[in-house]
Amino acid sequence: VALPALQSATSGLEIYAMMKQANYVQTRPNVDRQALSHDKKVLITFIKALADGEIDCERERQHLSEMVAFLPAEVFRDLQGSPLKGYITVRDVHSWLSDQPHQLPRLLLQDVAAFVLPYCDSHNELHFEGFLRMILPKDDASLNARVLKRNATRPPSDSGDGFLAREVACGLCRLFEAEID
Repeated sequence: VALPALQSATSGLEIYAMMKQANYVQTRPNVDRQALSHDKKVLITFIKALADGEIDCERERQHLSEMVAFLPAEVFRDLQGSPLKGYITVRDVHSWLSDQPHQLPRLLLQDVAAFVLPYCDSHNELHFEGFLRMILPKDDASLNARVLKRNATRPPSDSGDGFLAREVACGLCRLFEAEID
């Protein structure tokens, strides 16, 4: 399995298929074992980097969810911009990130699309349910329940100023940065 093929893989299934193919090739005679060993090392390094990235994202989701000021409905509303439309687009997230004082260097719309679109519907609209799947921890059901309870019992502020609490905005930026990295 060559490195360019690994870099173009877009899903775990594609990576698994490549690994399976690499194991198949290894059992065949007359294969350059040194090249195969190098490819396997590259594959393992790539998979470890993916796993480390997901661990970083999960850590940021948990950190954000532990903030008392974090109300998903308020964040969802503020990311929509004005006028409210009931969903978020890739452009909304990109614009919000670009407006933050702690901007990400060289933030591209494609980078934002890569982590937002998997949670969108067929019209590339991110509705509240998809937004929750994107920002809430995937490994801590009790923390999710606490966040959703807090969200239900404490409605978003009606200030309409479009500004989140600073700590929440910073936490959201860290999560999005981890997703982009």
